Amino acid sequence: MTKDIFISYSSQDQAIAFSACQYLENNNFSCWIAPRDILPGIYYGESILSAIAESKVFILIFSSSSNNSPQVIREIERAVSKGIKIIPFRIEEILPSKAMEYFISSSHWLDAFNEKAEKSFEKLKNVLYILLGETASTSKEITKRKRKPPIKWIIACAVLAIVTFCFLFIFKWRSLAPPIRSIAVLPFLDLSPQKDQEYFCDGMTEELINRLGNVRELKVPARTSVFTFKGKAENISDIGQKLNVETVLEGSIRKAGNKLRITAQLINIADGYHLWSETYDRDLKEVFAIQDEISSSIVEALKLKLTSTEKQKISTRPMDNIEAYEYYLRAMKEINRFTEDALDHALQNLQKGIEISGDNALLYSGMALVYMQYVNIGVKQEEYIMKAEGCIKKTLQLDPHSPQAYEHLGAIELSFRGNPQEAVCDFKKALFENPNDVHSMHALSNVYIMEGKSFAALPLLEKCKRIDPLNLWYNFFQGVYNYYGSNYGLALEQFRNEYLLDTEDVVAQYMYSLMLAHNNDLKKAFSVMEQSIKKNPDNVVSKLGLMLKYGLMKNKDKVLQEMTPEFQKTCRRDPDWSYHVSVMLSLADIKKEALDWLDNAVNRGFLNYPFLQKDPFLDNIRNEDRFKKLMEHVKYEWEHFQV
Repeated sequence: MTKDIFISYSSQDQAIAFSACQYLENNNFSCWIAPRDILPGIYYGESILSAIAESKVFILIFSSSSNNSPQVIREIERAVSKGIKIIPFRIEEILPSKAMEYFISSSHWLDAFNEKAEKSFEKLKNVLYILLGETASTSKEITKRKRKPPIKWIIACAVLAIVTFCFLFIFKWRSLAPPIRSIAVLPFLDLSPQKDQEYFCDGMTEELINRLGNVRELKVPARTSVFTFKGKAENISDIGQKLNVETVLEGSIRKAGNKLRITAQLINIADGYHLWSETYDRDLKEVFAIQDEISSSIVEALKLKLTSTEKQKISTRPMDNIEAYEYYLRAMKEINRFTEDALDHALQNLQKGIEISGDNALLYSGMALVYMQYVNIGVKQEEYIMKAEGCIKKTLQLDPHSPQAYEHLGAIELSFRGNPQEAVCDFKKALFENPNDVHSMHALSNVYIMEGKSFAALPLLEKCKRIDPLNLWYNFFQGVYNYYGSNYGLALEQFRNEYLLDTEDVVAQYMYSLMLAHNNDLKKAFSVMEQSIKKNPDNVVSKLGLMLKYGLMKNKDKVLQEMTPEFQKTCRRDPDWSYHVSVMLSLADIKKEALDWLDNAVNRGFLNYPFLQKDPFLDNIRNEDRFKKLMEHVKYEWEHFQV
C-alpha cells in the first residue's frame, strides 16, 4: 500500500525515528519505515526504492550518524531525483557534510534538539498538513470542516453495494476465486531397477524447486522442508497443511541405461484432484528439456503471468552435457556428508565433470564449496581458501549472476577473512539474484546478529520460516538471535529443542551446554559437554565445550592444555570462535590471553557492542584498561556498521 511519508534514519537513531512514526500515524498520517514495512519476498533495497518513489514527503532524521551514513545519503539522493519534498528533522546541532549539503541545501530544517520530542513532533505534524495540502490547523479543526454526506446517499450506496455483491457472488464466483500462489515440490521417487538413482531424483527435485523459486508470485518451500517427507507415505492434505501450500508436485523417475521415464502430477490440496499430470518417455540427454516442460506446465496450470526476467530464469539450464551434470549431482550428495573422504569423492566428480563439459559455472561453484568445506572441518588451511577463491572468480567470469558464487564469497569474507561488512554486500548480491535462497538469508541474518544489528536479522528469519517452515535449523538461529541479544532464558529453550532433535550434533551440544551454564545449571551443562568430548575428542567445537567446563571450574592449566596449535589456528581465523575462546579464558581468569583473543575477535569483525557490554562471562576482564579501550573501538565500529 502506498504511504505518503518516507522516514529515513541511521540505525543509531532508530528509537526517535519510530517514535516520530508512531506520533504521525496516531494523527492519521501514513508512514513508511524500515524494517517494519519491508514486505515478505521483496528485496530490501528494492522495497526502499519503491517506497521512496511512491511517497510525497521524505523526512530525514538528521544527526551526526545519518550525516555520514552512505545508506541515508543514497535514500535522500533518490528522493531528490524524484522531486519529493524533503524535511530535515534535525535532532543534533550540526552542519551537513558536503555530500549531505548537496541534497538538502535548498530545504528548510526543522530543529528538534532544544525542546521536548512531543513539541517537535507537533511542529512536524503541522508542516506536513501544509505540504500534503491541508492548512496548519489541528486535526480536530480539519475534521470539523468535513461535511457529512446526507443519510439518504449512505443508504442508497449501501443497497447498491449489497446488490452488486450478490450479483458477483452468484454469477461470477469462479472468476473471484483467489489464484493459487503456492506449491511444494516433493522428492521424486526412485523407481529404477537397481534403486541407485537417488542422487538423480534429488537433483531433479532441487532443480525444479530452484526454477519455480524464481517466480516472485509463487511461494515454493525450500529443499530442507520438503525433504522431511522423503520416503514417507504421508497424506497429501497433511503435507499441504504442514508446508502451508495449496498444491504439491509429486513424481517418480525410472532410469535404465540411457532411457528415462519421468512421471509428474500437480495436485490441488483442497480437493485432491490433479490440476495437471504427464509421463515422459525420453532419452537421458533430454532431461533438461523435461525440466523445461514441467516448469512451463506448472506455470500454465496455475495461470501465472511471468515477467521477461522470470521467463528467462525459469528456463535456464545448468549445463548442456548430461554426463557432466550427473557428476555434479553425485558431488553434491557427497559434500553433504561433511567428511574428508566424502569431500575427496566430491572433488573427483566435479573434476570429471569439467573434463567432459569444459568450463562450467555450476561445476566451479561446487568445487569452491568443496575447498571451503575442507577448511571448515579443519583438514586444510590457507592454501584451500585460495583455491576456493580461484573457483569463485572463475564462476563469476562464466556467470556474473551466480547466486552460489556470491554466497560462497560472503562465507569466505566472514569466516576466513574477517570482513563482515564485505560479507553483507556479498550475501545481498546472492539474494538479489535469488531472493528466496534460504542459505543466503540465514548467512546474512547470522552476520547481523553477530554484529549487534538484530533488528535487521528478524525479518530475514521470519521470511526463512515462511519459505522453509520445517527446517530443523530454525531453532538454532532463533537461539543465536536470543543469545546475542542476552536473552539467555529464551535461548536455552531454543537450543534445548535443537539439541533434542539430534543429540549427536556437536554444535547443538556446545550451544545447549553454554546456555545451561548461563542459566546456572552447571551439572547438566557438564554432562552434555562430557558426552560431546567422549565421541568427538578432536573436534574444535567439542574442545570449546571442554574448555567451558574447565573455565567454570577455574582450572587454568586444563583450559590452556586444550589450546593446541591446530585448535588455535582454526579458531583464530573465525571471529565468532575467537570470541568464544576469549570467554573460556576469561572464566578461568587468564586475563592477558583472554584480552588477546577478544582483540583478535574484534579485529576479525566481532562488533556486537551491546552484547559485549552485558556478557557476564567477561566480567573478570571488564575492569581492565585494555578492555575499556577495546570497547571504545568496538562501539565506534558497531555504530558505523551498515546493514
